[in-house]
Amino acid sequence: MRNTYPKVLIIGETFHLNSGGGITLSNLFKGWPIEMLANAVDFRDLRMNKDFANIKVYELFESKMIFKVLSTKHFQSYRSTSISSENNNKISFKSFLKYFLKKTINKLLGYTGLEYLIFHYKIENNFLDWINAFNPDFIYTQLSSRESIKLITELHDITNIPIAIHIMDDWPSTICSKGLFKNYLKRKINKEFIGLLEKSSIFLSISEYMSEEYLIRYGKSFIPFHNPLDLNIWDNPINKLHKTNKMFNFLHAGRIGNGITNSLLKIARILQELNDSNIPAYLYIQSSNIDIQFKNKILKYSCVKINPPAAYKDIPAIIKDADILVLCNDFDKKGKNFLKYSIPTKASEYMISKVPILVFSDYTSAIYKHAKENKWAFLVGEDNDLLLKAAIIELIKNTALRKVLAERAFQYAKLNFDCNVIREKFRNEFANHV
Repeated sequence: MRNTYPKVLIIGETFHLNSGGGITLSNLFKGWPIEMLANAVDFRDLRMNKDFANIKVYELFESKMIFKVLSTKHFQSYRSTSISSENNNKISFKSFLKYFLKKTINKLLGYTGLEYLIFHYKIENNFLDWINAFNPDFIYTQLSSRESIKLITELHDITNIPIAIHIMDDWPSTICSKGLFKNYLKRKINKEFIGLLEKSSIFLSISEYMSEEYLIRYGKSFIPFHNPLDLNIWDNPINKLHKTNKMFNFLHAGRIGNGITNSLLKIARILQELNDSNIPAYLYIQSSNIDIQFKNKILKYSCVKINPPAAYKDIPAIIKDADILVLCNDFDKKGKNFLKYSIPTKASEYMISKVPILVFSDYTSAIYKHAKENKWAFLVGEDNDLLLKAAIIELIKNTALRKVLAERAFQYAKLNFDCNVIREKFRNEFANHV
């Protein structure tokens, strides 16, 4: 076993704590010598975790339509911005108008397929000089778009630096699913993605199920790496399994977007029905970025409460304060395909919290299969209101069941997501390819 930390240039994602990709990235690379890491990232994503605040950062810019803003800025470090604690439930007219215009333009780009043709990164000589000065052993990327495929491919062709690809969601199967030229563009992007895989050296996935599928689909052996846990942070969980009051608080923490919103709305509606029938149950939402349209829809239910944004260090306490944790995926074709092989970042954090978990996801999804095989959650695998409502009522009423589920999840997480074990395995994937 090599006791080395290779130099890694992370492109695309950054070390922030506001989404699953950034959290997973931060937890996997934590403990890596700062001088052995560098980050090239779109200027919109410069939200740095303080543990990585002093790494070298290069600010990327996309060229969009007729506008060209070149990559000319070079940062040695970046200071993270503070997170607002304001509960932003009210939506101003200005915010709504901005959202409406953005939505309209995005729909037009999506319908025509132009969104896959007009966005790109232009590689400038000063960017190449910066890379050469850092002299990385690997380029690590969490690919998720055509422009990122093209950028990494072009960089490899120029520099010949080995590539490590880490896939978070099965976006290759859902990218370019609409528009006038969707079939042509989907074939083109898939060909570009396969071409990049042929140039890559390290293949990482978010789950065992994704690795199995990608071996069949692409003929590459992907090593699964999920979000690891610092067990010390999750010590002394709050024991609410034997609570005596009648009000139950459900919590959805994390990303709200593609593949999640419809199921979350359904859970909110059913909890509202329970409230209307004198079974007090509330849905709390903890998310750093909530779509205005979704917020308007879900806040129609009085049982829904949107928490103010919180620092990542406060998330364990927020999760442990809930009575039941919600992990849901949509059941429509696009939603199912996008998240079919994914294990969300919050899953391991949910499991270690000793709070019982409700999984509402198609029975073919990775998260449903994982929970069923390891018996760490109450499962609803069909898009059926009666089944979902019955499951929620059972969880509320059955203290013994909640206790068993919470303990199983905790034991599984402790054995399988210990950061000390996972980080060493992750480091070795790179060290063994040097």
